[in-house]
Amino acid sequence: MAAYLSLLRQVGEAASERARPLFAQGLASLPSRARTVSAPADKKASIPSAPGSESTAAAPGSEVAEESMGVLSQLAAKCCQLSLWMQLALFAAFLLLDSSRYFVDVRAMSPDPIIAQSVILYQDLLSVLLCLLAVWRYQGFRGLADTFSAELFHCLPTAVLFALSSACFAHAISLGVGAATAVSLNSLYMPMSAFVSRWMFRRAYGWLELHALALLTFSSLTFCELRSRVIGLSGGLQGASWVVYAQIFSCLACLLAERIFKQRHRDREEPELFCAQKARFDLWGALTSVVVLLFLGAPSPVMIVQKWGHLQVIDVAVRVVQSLMAGVLVKHWSTVAKAVVQCLSMLVVFYLGDVVLLGRGQGNMCLYMLALMVALGAFMYQLGRRQTKKRIQSQAEQPQEDTEDTEDIEAIRGLQRALSDPTDQRPARGLQRRRVTSDEALMPDNQALAPSEFEPLSPTQQLASFVPQMPPVERMQLLDRTWLEEERSRDSQFVAWISSKMGILIQLACVGVFVFFDSSRTIVNDQFINGTPIVSQSVTFAQFGASIVVGLLISVIAEGKAGLRAALSWKEILRCFPVAACFSLSQTFTIMAYSAAVSGMLNTVVGNLYLPLSALLSRWIFGRSYSFLEWLALTVLMLSASVFVLLQDSPKGDTPANIFSTGICYVLLSVCMSCLASMLSEKIMKAGSSHFYIQKVNLDVGSFATSVLMLWVCGVTSQRPQDAFWKERDVGGGKMEAGVFVGWDWRMMLVLVVTLLQNWLAGFVAKRLSTVIRSSAQQLSLLIVYFLGDIWLNHKTFDWPVGTTALVIGLSVQVFAFAGQADKAV
Repeated sequence: MAAYLSLLRQVGEAASERARPLFAQGLASLPSRARTVSAPADKKASIPSAPGSESTAAAPGSEVAEESMGVLSQLAAKCCQLSLWMQLALFAAFLLLDSSRYFVDVRAMSPDPIIAQSVILYQDLLSVLLCLLAVWRYQGFRGLADTFSAELFHCLPTAVLFALSSACFAHAISLGVGAATAVSLNSLYMPMSAFVSRWMFRRAYGWLELHALALLTFSSLTFCELRSRVIGLSGGLQGASWVVYAQIFSCLACLLAERIFKQRHRDREEPELFCAQKARFDLWGALTSVVVLLFLGAPSPVMIVQKWGHLQVIDVAVRVVQSLMAGVLVKHWSTVAKAVVQCLSMLVVFYLGDVVLLGRGQGNMCLYMLALMVALGAFMYQLGRRQTKKRIQSQAEQPQEDTEDTEDIEAIRGLQRALSDPTDQRPARGLQRRRVTSDEALMPDNQALAPSEFEPLSPTQQLASFVPQMPPVERMQLLDRTWLEEERSRDSQFVAWISSKMGILIQLACVGVFVFFDSSRTIVNDQFINGTPIVSQSVTFAQFGASIVVGLLISVIAEGKAGLRAALSWKEILRCFPVAACFSLSQTFTIMAYSAAVSGMLNTVVGNLYLPLSALLSRWIFGRSYSFLEWLALTVLMLSASVFVLLQDSPKGDTPANIFSTGICYVLLSVCMSCLASMLSEKIMKAGSSHFYIQKVNLDVGSFATSVLMLWVCGVTSQRPQDAFWKERDVGGGKMEAGVFVGWDWRMMLVLVVTLLQNWLAGFVAKRLSTVIRSSAQQLSLLIVYFLGDIWLNHKTFDWPVGTTALVIGLSVQVFAFAGQADKAV
């Protein structure tokens, strides 16, 4: 018998190795006799019995140990058989419940705020009843007494905040807020919780999280406003503000709950059941709902229920099941999975619910793209969270002692990852093969009720070493590293000076000058070219002609006759001619776009399509690979640029019949030519050993020749008479003139000077500075052009969805640039 019992103990230990988090969790769900597990000879562990039963300690030779080990082995085997399809089925069930809750809420809560609040009340009451029944089933009357102990009062402030959040949301639904708007604004929970947890839990954030949170916030708010405009929602902003209030209360409540339960479980030997924790919050929530109903002047609860229909009953049931399942999903699955399900829920609510089922206005292309941007922003946030988590763990992890392999470890690796405690400080490699510690042999219910978006830093860790900070001036990397290393071998003293504090400040000044002239070029072109009788191609012709003169002067001054011969080398000019022709055509189409009444802001935003186009072409031509994050950022960039174009034509984002107007086509052609020229010039610039000003002349000679040819081509092919320089046009006061420089005055000279300076600075920045600095400067130009050019100079009415979309464009470009830089560093 002793040998038989020893074999049973070995079987039990093997089962615990295969399902270590589930092992202890199963104890609470077993019959009373099986909940008493065998312990070592010098130690006994027992778990409270169900009502009416006695607790029996297992000892060698007893039948209880045999029964316990047999049941536990079966439980471990069943848990190990949980396949990927079963996990997907659980996710699908939660997705169905989460999206259905918004559908039913809109129908059940819309008629009356009192009815809406009564739904919240009976949801809390039903949830309390179910949770108390579960506590009684697993822990008996002692569990009920513990549920209503002094710990109940610690949950009062948090429960009141939860109840106020539900009340604000119900009031927003009663005002007519659509399901898609409510789900979209629910995404604000993440940036709010991130901001508060940064102060409350000292959590670290990386560059990707910060960018994604800002992108998610702007996209959600834009979606909310446009959706209200499309459906003609009266008081839409008022209803949306109540959803924001609900998110603020919910954010504070979740973080306070997380803080309470982490302190509670710090010194406890036995973890609490989730149902006991949920019962406390729902009890206070029910009492708070009663207070809110009294404030609204509601009659007795019985009279309110008499006004109910089948929708209110269904809504209560759906909300109870969804709230319980959401807690279980958050506690037992990863935060990434939770965010993905919420994003899918948002898409399901908008595409199938708001438009198809509820019929609340027809969705347009702009809203579809914004909904997708919200989902991608949330997913990008989770990617950044994982990067920060891995970085902190790699710096803070301690060497762990591996043990010998178990036979079926690969079969339960997914379950180990799914059931790992997100509040634990174990590193990622803790999911690999090793012994089960005593801390891990606890039920997953020891996790906090509210999930943590980030793992908190331990008191011994220094927060300053994990959060992104502005580097010292002398450590900032602005220049291209490849060029810097090549220059170091030629002139080490110059590299030492340019890398010093003074040199970095001069580089920053150069970037500031580039930003100034880049935005000035767009503004002056918008102000002085549109509506003038000039020949649009004359600006390109004069620009490249003046650029050649400037380049030749610099070459002669710097290198004398040798520099002049190198700048006018026909071999180099012919080698650069294809690139020069593309640059010239790009400038031509840009000027023609301004002549076709395209605004500077619209030209700048559509021009951001340069990045995804160059990525596609470079992958095909050069075989370059881009990371998943870079493609994600490029997708958001294309979507946001398209939304901006649509909002320029219609405040509601409606798609016009002539969206591809002549001016937009000119901008697209300019982007294509510029992208092709940039990729071809990359090889020429990097392969040549000449100075920048010599290479600039080699390129500008070919561009000048192409601009001369385009003077005739544009005049012949264009339907506008002012594009043909040989045709007369009215230059003012009824005076008719013709010529290449007809209509030129001091304003056009200012355009020429600014364009020339911007062209040279852009070439220098592209050759010497890094991609991150160049893209950052371009986005500063974008913001200056919109807020200074369109709003101040052109006196356009500020429409904040347009402004937030412009910021999203800048953020997506920044994510793309930083993602590429991070991959190079790795």
